[in-house]
Amino acid sequence: MRRYVHSGALLCATLAAPVCLRAQEPTTQGSEEFADLTNLSLEEMLDVEVSLVSRRAQRIGDAPASVYVITRRDIEQSGLTSIPELLRLVPGVHVKRIQSGRWAVGTRGQPGEFANNLLVLMDGRSVYTPLFSGVYWDMQDLVLDDIERIEVIRGPGGARWGANAVNGVINVVTRKAGDTLGSYAQTIVGSEEKSVFSFRHGVNVGEGVDLRISGKVREQDATRDADDLSIGDGYRSGLVDFRLDGGDAGSSWVVRGGIQSLDETVLQQTATVTPPYSDTSLAGTRAFAGHLLGRYEIEGDGGSSTTAQFYYDAFDRDWEGIVQERRQTIDLDLQHSFTVGDHLLTVGAGYRMTTDDLTGSDVTRADDYSETNSLFSAVLLDEWQLGEGWRTNIGVKFEHNDFTGFEVQPELRLAWNPGRDWIVWGSASRAVRTPSRAEDSAHIDYSATGGGPGGLPVVTVLTANRDLDAERLNAYELGVRGAMSESWLGELITFVHDYDDMTAYVAGTPFVSNVPNPRFEVPLIGTNAYAFRNSGVEASITWRPSNSWRVVGGYSYLDQHLLDDGGAASAAGGYGDHPDHQALLRVAYAPEASWEAGAQAFYYDAVKTAATDAFVRLDLSLTWTPDPNTRLGIVGQNLLDDRHREAGFDLFTTPTEVERSVYVMFSHRF
Repeated sequence: MRRYVHSGALLCATLAAPVCLRAQEPTTQGSEEFADLTNLSLEEMLDVEVSLVSRRAQRIGDAPASVYVITRRDIEQSGLTSIPELLRLVPGVHVKRIQSGRWAVGTRGQPGEFANNLLVLMDGRSVYTPLFSGVYWDMQDLVLDDIERIEVIRGPGGARWGANAVNGVINVVTRKAGDTLGSYAQTIVGSEEKSVFSFRHGVNVGEGVDLRISGKVREQDATRDADDLSIGDGYRSGLVDFRLDGGDAGSSWVVRGGIQSLDETVLQQTATVTPPYSDTSLAGTRAFAGHLLGRYEIEGDGGSSTTAQFYYDAFDRDWEGIVQERRQTIDLDLQHSFTVGDHLLTVGAGYRMTTDDLTGSDVTRADDYSETNSLFSAVLLDEWQLGEGWRTNIGVKFEHNDFTGFEVQPELRLAWNPGRDWIVWGSASRAVRTPSRAEDSAHIDYSATGGGPGGLPVVTVLTANRDLDAERLNAYELGVRGAMSESWLGELITFVHDYDDMTAYVAGTPFVSNVPNPRFEVPLIGTNAYAFRNSGVEASITWRPSNSWRVVGGYSYLDQHLLDDGGAASAAGGYGDHPDHQALLRVAYAPEASWEAGAQAFYYDAVKTAATDAFVRLDLSLTWTPDPNTRLGIVGQNLLDDRHREAGFDLFTTPTEVERSVYVMFSHRF
C-alpha cells in the first residue's frame, strides 16, 4: 500500500473541488487559452518581468545581472514535466538526474544531491533545509500550468537574498488566481512518466478576490542499471495547494498554502562494520509537508511601496536507514522602497526561526538531535540614476546567525543602457555560505574496511566541527544583453569566482570507539581548508525569422582550478564535479495556430571526477490544439540512446541510468 501514500493529497483535492464549484462562477470561465510561444516578439521578451535582481519588479532588459527567465510559454513548449528538468533550459545550470526521483542542480559548478550554495524560492518562500543547506528537489513540484515564470540568477545574490545565495538564486513564480479562472485538467501517460494527473479550478469569490485550488498526483517508473536490469526504485507524490488573491488600486495581497506527500524507493550504499563493509540495497523515503504564506503590498505616492511577508513551513521526511528530519520554520520579511532625488532606496529587515527534531541511524549520529536556530537580517539597496543611460546599484545584506555570528555581504553593480533594448553591466560582490546543521553536529559513517587493531573494523567518519567559519565568495561579472535586430536577441556573460574557506575534510587522530558499535574510527573533520577559482562564459541567443519559427541556443564554459587544498583528505563539496562545456539548442515551429512541433538538444561534457561520459540528449514533441480549450501532444525524450548515466556516487545515493522515454498528454480547459 506504500505506493498509495499520496492518495491523501488526491482525496483532499477531490473534496475541495466541490467547495470551489459552489462559489461564484467566473464570468470568463473557459476563456483562458493555452500558452503560445510564437506570439511573443523579441521586444516582449525583453519586457518580461523579473524580481530577483532588485527585490522589485523590473524588465529583464534593464536587469544588471546574469538573469534568465523560463516563461510559461517555454514550459508549455518544452515538454519537460518537472521543475528540475525545466532548469535544463538555462545556460550555465547543470542538472543531473540521479535516480527516478532524485536530482542534483548546480549553477557555475558544484552540483550535487547535497549542493549547498544555491538558494531556491517558491513565490518568495525559501525551500532549502538547514540540515545540509540544500534543497530536496524531489519535494519541489507544482501543477506546471500554474507557473507564470521561473527566474534564475547565475552568480551570487547574497547582498539581496542573504547567506547561501552563493552560486545562484532561483524563484518559481506562480500565476495570480485571477489569471486561472475556470477549470483545467491534464493527464500524462508514458513509459517512464507512468502517470501524471493535474487539475485546477479557479473562481471569483468576491469583488476583487479570486481563489485557485490545484492538485497533482504523479508516478514515475523505476530506472535501470548499465546491464538494463530494473533497479526497483520509483517515485510517487501528491499535492494540493491554493492561492487567494485580492486588493484594490493601491494595494494587493496574496495567501498561498499547500500540502504534499512523497513515497519513493532509492538504491543506496552505506558503510557497515561487518564484511563486505558496504551494503547496497533499496530503501524507502517518505515525506509529508505543508506551508502557508501571506504577503501584503501597498503602492504609495512617488513610486514608493511597502511589502510585508510571512510564511510557515513544516515537513517530516524519513529517509530509511539514514535520517528522519522533522522541521518547522517561521519567517517574517518587511521591505520598503522609496525615492530620494535620483536614488531609489530599498530597506528591509527579516527574522527566521527554524526548529528541528532529528532521528539518527546506524550510519548517522548527531551531537544534538533537536535544535532551534534563528537568523536576523537587514538589507539596504540603492539604485542611483547617473544620467545618460548610466546607473549604479549598491547593496549590502547584514545577517546574524547562530553558527558564525555576524556576516556582511556587499555588492556593486554598474549598468549602461545605450538604448531601450540594450544593457551593458558589470558587478563585484561578496557572498557567504554558513555551516549547515550537519556540518555543525553530525557524524556520518562514510566508508569501512577490515583489519583494524584487535580485529576491529576501520570506519572513516565525516565528523562535525562547531568551529567552522563561513565559506566566502568574491565574484566579478561582466555582461551584455540586447536585440541585435528585429529577429535576433543575444546575451554574453563572463565571470570570475574566487572561493575561500571552503569546507573540506582533514584526517584527524584515529581512536577506538564503542559508539554506535565497536570500531577503530578514523575521523575526517570538516575544516575551512579549500580555496579555488571558477571562471567562464555563458551565452544565449534567440532567433525569430518569422512568427512561425523560434530558435534558441545556449552555451556555457566553466574552468576550475585549485588555489589551496590546506592538506585536506577530500575536496570541497562538488569541486571538479561539473562538465567544462554545456550547450543547448531549441527549435519551435508552428505552421498554423493548431499545430506546434518542437525539438531540443542538450550537450553535457564528460565529468571526470564522477566518471560520467559526454552525452547529447534529444527531445522531440508534437502538439495539436483543435480548439482553444483542448490540447493533445506526444513527446519523446532522451531519444539518441537507450539509457545513459548523468551522475556519480554522492555520499549515499547510487546513480542509475536515465532511459529513453515517450509519453502522451491530454489537457482541457472547461
